[in-house]
Amino acid sequence: MKEKLMLQLAPLIQRFEQEWLPRYQQLDSREQRLVLVAAVLLPVMIILFGLLLPLKDRHDALRENLTTVQTQAVEAEKMARYLVEHAAERKGGAVAEDMMTTVERLARQTGVRRFMTRITPQITPDGGQKRLMISMKNAPYDATLKFIHALAERNLGLNSLKLQAADSPGHVHVRAVLSGA
Repeated sequence: MKEKLMLQLAPLIQRFEQEWLPRYQQLDSREQRLVLVAAVLLPVMIILFGLLLPLKDRHDALRENLTTVQTQAVEAEKMARYLVEHAAERKGGAVAEDMMTTVERLARQTGVRRFMTRITPQITPDGGQKRLMISMKNAPYDATLKFIHALAERNLGLNSLKLQAADSPGHVHVRAVLSGA
């Protein structure tokens, strides 16, 4: 093993003895010291600025990211606990879903479902009454009236209703807010 290493280093050693050593010996003592200092400092600077400082910067960035992720994890745990604790209060959302299902079914039966562009559940600030906001575009007026009548039969009230004439005769744009019984 040592012999292989010596065979590989032999050209480098030979070049050092034939070219670099004579040039070094021709330099003044002051220049020789400068070359020695440079020969020592250059590898140290390469190691320091090329390896250690970038590694330290990466370490600091990862530590900062870890802190951010830990903070986010704590926030997520708080949110999960809050949701679990308030799950009983959120059961009221099932009423909005039931109401949405009823509205969807009535809209299909009266033929206005394909004209609906939006059905959005809304919860009042006091958390009591559940509401749905419905938007329809270019719905036939007579089918819209049948839909409104079907809602009334199911005890779904209209909090607000806005009918606007559409471009084609006998069609309307509708925006309504429904409330459950």
